[in-house]
Amino acid sequence: MMVNLSIKARKFFPSLALAAGLGIAEAVVLSVGSGFLMNIMGIPMDSSMRGPAEQFLTWRAFGAPPVVIALAAQGTFRGFKDTKTPLYAIGKYYSMPYVSSSLKGSLCCL
Repeated sequence: MMVNLSIKARKFFPSLALAAGLGIAEAVVLSVGSGFLMNIMGIPMDSSMRGPAEQFLTWRAFGAPPVVIALAAQGTFRGFKDTKTPLYAIGKYYSMPYVSSSLKGSLCCL
């Protein structure tokens, strides 16, 4: 049974919007609350690793929205009983560094 694409799109975009909102909220909480998280983990204020750890958490927070959106998209495709599309997308995503590095290697020798 073929489902109309517009029906799929209407079900797909609200989940992505919710995921984007949650990802942005997670990023804000991680970046603003990095000092609080360091206190919860028990890292003292005078530790030499406190500054780099807070900086890492602040920068790492920017990666939260894309990850949450990707998870929501994968779950939506699974709901449509389409498991091939996320698999191909993940395969393309993870193969891109290898393709780009091989292209850089072959282009530098010209």
